[in-house]
Amino acid sequence: MPVESNDFQKELEAQKEILLKIYEQTQKTRRYILFGRILSVVYLILVIAPIIFAIFYLPPLFKQVVEPYKELLGQDNGLPSDNADLMNNLLNQLKK
Repeated sequence: MPVESNDFQKELEAQKEILLKIYEQTQKTRRYILFGRILSVVYLILVIAPIIFAIFYLPPLFKQVVEPYKELLGQDNGLPSDNADLMNNLLNQLKK
């Protein structure tokens, strides 16, 4: 009987070592998955934040940039809205 008990004890120790290794690998896997989730959120923020910023900031800025050119394009102050007419008017003014 003592020989069987000794074998049983050795087998329990071997299983304990294997379980500890499995536990360590499981902890590494959990950390890897957590890091991946955090990195996904960071990437999402890096992509979504500029888009949201652009939606609110760019239209007024674009309007402010285009405003001086409306007069040249004939979309302001009663000038013709057709670009061909505008070009003809500009060429006629240059010929004078």
